[in-house]
Amino acid sequence: MVKLMKKRNTKRSQWIKFGIAIGFLFTLPWYLRFQVKFLQLLEQNQTTDVNNDEKIVASEPSNSKTTETSIENLVDKSETDIDSSSVGTHTASSTATVMGLASGYDLRVYKSFVGSLRNTGYDGHIILGLSEENLSAESKLYLLSMGVTMKFLNFIECTSTTPNKLPTEKDIFDGKNCIAPYDHIKITWARFVLQRDWLVQCETCTGPVLLTDVRDTYFQSNPFAEPEKIEGLQVFEEYKITTQYWLAEWPIRECKGESFEKPMLCSGTTIGTRQAIIDYVDIMYKEMTEWINQIQCRFNTIGDDQSIHNYVFYANKLPFAKAIPFRTGIVNTVGSIGGEIFEDLRARGEENYHFPGKNGNDWLGKVDFLSFRLTNSEGLFLNEDGSISPIIHQYDRFGPILSTWLAKQPFMEDAVWIKG
Repeated sequence: MVKLMKKRNTKRSQWIKFGIAIGFLFTLPWYLRFQVKFLQLLEQNQTTDVNNDEKIVASEPSNSKTTETSIENLVDKSETDIDSSSVGTHTASSTATVMGLASGYDLRVYKSFVGSLRNTGYDGHIILGLSEENLSAESKLYLLSMGVTMKFLNFIECTSTTPNKLPTEKDIFDGKNCIAPYDHIKITWARFVLQRDWLVQCETCTGPVLLTDVRDTYFQSNPFAEPEKIEGLQVFEEYKITTQYWLAEWPIRECKGESFEKPMLCSGTTIGTRQAIIDYVDIMYKEMTEWINQIQCRFNTIGDDQSIHNYVFYANKLPFAKAIPFRTGIVNTVGSIGGEIFEDLRARGEENYHFPGKNGNDWLGKVDFLSFRLTNSEGLFLNEDGSISPIIHQYDRFGPILSTWLAKQPFMEDAVWIKG
């Protein structure tokens, strides 16, 4: 009996080994195909600049060279450009571009922004301005794996001074840095012209473009699934707020001697064709240089890029632009309404941090002082027509009720993205 059992065990072991061998033969081609794709992504798309003194300067195309490389080498380099459209087949969004300044953030922010975007199926360009000094090796490796073009910022001393300023007078740039080559304007303003320069340098960025804030933005669907529908420039209205709000009213009145009441346009997200974006930034930059050189327009405050954004639109300096009403376009700017809801919930007490209909998926429910649903049964933000909003901006204004829910959602987890 013992011999019979040993014989059976021997045969069973042989069959198991045979099965493993067959399985290996079947999976080997797929494994090798994965390796080849990954190596192509690295070898075909990687350009590096080894000299730390030759970091990207926005006004000139970078002098880069293709090198044989490994993941470890890529993390060590001072400049990394990856053309995410050069490998594999293309979808409708492959020529589109999403751009933003993302300096000094931790890996969590990069994953929520880039990861949620890639998880929508977006396979176009992502170009981010970063501080190399504050970018961890882990974050750099993650951005590389997601096909992000990394533009390292060169922080320098600002050169602009108040016109006719006495030596004893203080200036808005005292103790502050600017970004090369735009040492004469604020960092919050320079992001616009830097992104224009990066767009001009990118020959394959021929489709629609999104200029966006990074820290408080995530994606629910592909913003450029239908790129042919993007015409001219799109600027986006906020909920309830008008240009009488101090962020626009005070600077425009002091600088231009004008005051008007129109829907507030958020400068944190702007969409347009490639040419429309370039033209928009050119007009913004011209206005910025006028503001910075006039003493009545030099404000020691942040956020006045939104003042200029609203002024150039309502002064009809952007004839190719269209204002998109709240919850009707690609971007849903939820900051104002989120702050209102959060304050209402907090006033009720922590035990009442919910509205009717809240459940495991719908983190918000039906807000009892609104005549419409902000979210669907799955917790996704909705546009006015009931469709899912592709881009959610200023989501942090909802406080922990949204951020806690978001942290558990699959679309905010690590994206698995291999182009082609």
